Amino acid sequence: MEFYCENGLTNEILLVDGPIRAAKRMFHPIMTGFSGVEVVRIDSIFERLALLSYYNKIERDAAITLLRNQLQLHIFYVTLGRNTNFNVHDYSGIFYNVGTWKNIKRIFRKDADLLKAIEKEKPLIQVQTHDTLAHINILFDAFGDGLKVIESLRNPIDLVNSMYLKDYGKREGVDPMKIMMTIKHKGEILPWYSIGWEEKYISSSQIDRVIGIVDTSFRGNVRAYEQLGNKQKKQIFFIPFEDIMINFEQYIPRIEKFLGRKVNPSFNKIRKKIKLLTKEELYEDRKKKLEMIKGIASREYFELLLKMSEDYDETVSRLINIQN
Repeated sequence: MEFYCENGLTNEILLVDGPIRAAKRMFHPIMTGFSGVEVVRIDSIFERLALLSYYNKIERDAAITLLRNQLQLHIFYVTLGRNTNFNVHDYSGIFYNVGTWKNIKRIFRKDADLLKAIEKEKPLIQVQTHDTLAHINILFDAFGDGLKVIESLRNPIDLVNSMYLKDYGKREGVDPMKIMMTIKHKGEILPWYSIGWEEKYISSSQIDRVIGIVDTSFRGNVRAYEQLGNKQKKQIFFIPFEDIMINFEQYIPRIEKFLGRKVNPSFNKIRKKIKLLTKEELYEDRKKKLEMIKGIASREYFELLLKMSEDYDETVSRLINIQN
């Protein structure tokens, strides 16, 4: 027996992916400024099925069927106004994004009007994922050329600082509010990022664990991208946090071209909320973070972080040149 599902309503899906703490929440409202892009869906099934499939913990036909089913449900729900988020403080709420009135009107829509509405509005479901580029193949299998990925990048020093301050490296498996994919190793509950270096993770300090997690994320995402074919690479658009902060306006037409969707006239609603930074501000902020990390990390992991930061700068420069 084989599970199977067609991409019935659409095979188009937009993932806003990237490492933990890579400023994805800034990109989600920006995406709603482009025609038809929906308010982000916080649905972990996409990243978690990709992870399970990568480690052969779920059958391929079952994973593809679930992924396609979930996308069709999201199209149905969003167009009908089901599960609309009215929280005024949440970045996945309709008041935080472009298209507030459109989403309010949807809650009055009837089932009979659904298919016509989908055909007219051409909704593009936007989903938040974490480090899914490293496990992307099953998503290409499920959605083919309908898959588009905005990959958020950020300097490893910034990521380590932010994750450490949020108590990553000690909350996993202990804090019920820290919900992520974990593994069991010799009775210990560890984050999946520790796969392959479990013993070292257990014996390391919190800051060293975080540096190791960021290294696993960075290396895995770059390696997976480099293994893709040229056609698939064109379905991924990298946005380094540091670059968009300095060159924000240059990214708008490039995102338009990548998505094949024009900017809405109401885009300025989101533009006004974004606080851009100068290169000098970014440098000074990172310098302070590095000093803090140096004071608490082991020499081995601090040197790993410095090397990772150098590799990140080289990788970003290369990716930007390719995309230009």
